[in-house]
Amino acid sequence: MKWLYYINYRAYEYYRKKGADFPEIYSHNFISTMIFFNITSIFNIFDIFITYNKKYNYIIFIYFALIYLLNYLLVYRKEKYKIIFSHMQKLKIKKPI
Repeated sequence: MKWLYYINYRAYEYYRKKGADFPEIYSHNFISTMIFFNITSIFNIFDIFITYNKKYNYIIFIYFALIYLLNYLLVYRKEKYKIIFSHMQKLKIKKPI
Protein backbone atom coordinates (compact mmCIF):
# COMPACT_ATOMS: atom_id res chain seq x y z
CA MET A 1 0.00 0.00 0.00
CA LYS A 2 2.91 2.33 0.76
CA TRP A 3 4.17 1.90 -2.80
CA LEU A 4 0.81 2.88 -4.26
CA TYR A 5 0.69 5.98 -2.08
CA TYR A 6 4.30 6.80 -2.94
CA ILE A 7 3.94 6.60 -6.72
CA ASN A 8 0.72 8.61 -6.57
CA TYR A 9 2.46 11.20 -4.41
CA ARG A 10 5.41 11.46 -6.78
CA ALA A 11 3.13 11.88 -9.81
CA TYR A 12 1.03 14.44 -7.94
CA GLU A 13 4.11 16.45 -6.98
CA TYR A 14 5.40 16.35 -10.56
CA TYR A 15 2.16 17.71 -11.99
CA ARG A 16 1.81 20.24 -9.17
CA LYS A 17 5.31 21.61 -9.85
CA LYS A 18 4.61 21.60 -13.56
CA GLY A 19 1.68 23.96 -12.92
CA ALA A 20 -1.21 21.72 -13.94
CA ASP A 21 -4.69 22.97 -13.13
CA PHE A 22 -5.81 19.70 -11.54
CA PRO A 23 -2.73 17.66 -10.59
CA GLU A 24 -4.81 15.05 -8.77
CA ILE A 25 -6.69 14.15 -11.97
CA TYR A 26 -3.51 13.95 -14.04
CA SER A 27 -1.67 11.87 -11.47
CA HIS A 28 -4.64 9.51 -11.04
CA ASN A 29 -4.91 8.96 -14.79
CA PHE A 30 -1.16 8.52 -15.23
CA ILE A 31 -0.72 6.02 -12.38
CA SER A 32 -3.79 4.00 -13.36
CA THR A 33 -2.53 3.75 -16.93
CA MET A 34 0.98 2.77 -15.84
CA ILE A 35 -0.32 0.06 -13.50
CA PHE A 36 -2.53 -1.24 -16.32
CA PHE A 37 0.40 -1.42 -18.75
CA ASN A 38 2.67 -3.10 -16.21
CA ILE A 39 0.18 -5.79 -15.24
CA THR A 40 -0.82 -6.36 -18.86
CA SER A 41 2.80 -6.79 -19.91
CA ILE A 42 3.36 -9.33 -17.14
CA PHE A 43 0.30 -11.27 -18.29
CA ASN A 44 1.52 -11.15 -21.87
CA ILE A 45 4.94 -12.42 -20.89
CA PHE A 46 3.45 -15.48 -19.22
CA ASP A 47 0.81 -15.84 -21.93
CA ILE A 48 -2.03 -15.76 -19.41
CA PHE A 49 -3.77 -12.69 -20.78
CA ILE A 50 -6.30 -13.23 -23.54
CA THR A 51 -4.82 -12.15 -26.86
CA TYR A 52 -6.10 -8.92 -28.31
CA ASN A 53 -8.96 -9.98 -30.52
CA LYS A 54 -12.04 -8.14 -31.74
CA LYS A 55 -14.16 -10.70 -29.95
CA TYR A 56 -12.58 -9.79 -26.58
CA ASN A 57 -12.25 -6.00 -26.88
CA TYR A 58 -14.55 -5.33 -23.96
CA ILE A 59 -12.39 -7.36 -21.54
CA ILE A 60 -9.48 -4.95 -21.92
CA PHE A 61 -11.71 -1.96 -21.14
CA ILE A 62 -13.27 -3.71 -18.15
CA TYR A 63 -9.83 -4.61 -16.85
CA PHE A 64 -8.64 -1.00 -17.14
CA ALA A 65 -11.84 0.27 -15.50
CA LEU A 66 -11.27 -2.04 -12.52
CA ILE A 67 -7.71 -0.76 -12.03
CA TYR A 68 -8.90 2.84 -12.43
CA LEU A 69 -11.66 2.31 -9.86
CA LEU A 70 -9.37 0.53 -7.41
CA ASN A 71 -6.82 3.35 -7.54
CA TYR A 72 -9.59 5.89 -7.01
CA LEU A 73 -11.07 4.04 -4.04
CA LEU A 74 -7.73 3.48 -2.32
CA VAL A 75 -6.20 6.92 -2.79
CA TYR A 76 -8.51 9.65 -4.07
CA ARG A 77 -11.95 8.92 -2.63
CA LYS A 78 -13.29 11.61 -0.28
CA GLU A 79 -10.07 13.60 -0.81
CA LYS A 80 -8.02 11.08 1.14
CA TYR A 81 -5.03 12.01 -1.02
CA LYS A 82 -4.76 15.39 0.73
CA ILE A 83 -4.15 13.72 4.08
CA ILE A 84 -1.73 11.15 2.66
CA PHE A 85 0.25 13.60 0.53
CA SER A 86 0.48 16.24 3.27
CA HIS A 87 1.77 13.56 5.65
CA MET A 88 4.40 12.49 3.10
CA GLN A 89 5.38 16.10 2.51
CA LYS A 90 5.83 16.72 6.24
CA LEU A 91 8.02 13.64 6.54
CA LYS A 92 9.87 14.56 3.32
CA ILE A 93 9.74 10.96 2.15
CA LYS A 94 12.17 10.22 -0.64
CA LYS A 95 11.61 6.47 -0.95
CA PRO A 96 9.08 4.18 0.71
CA ILE A 97 10.21 1.70 3.33
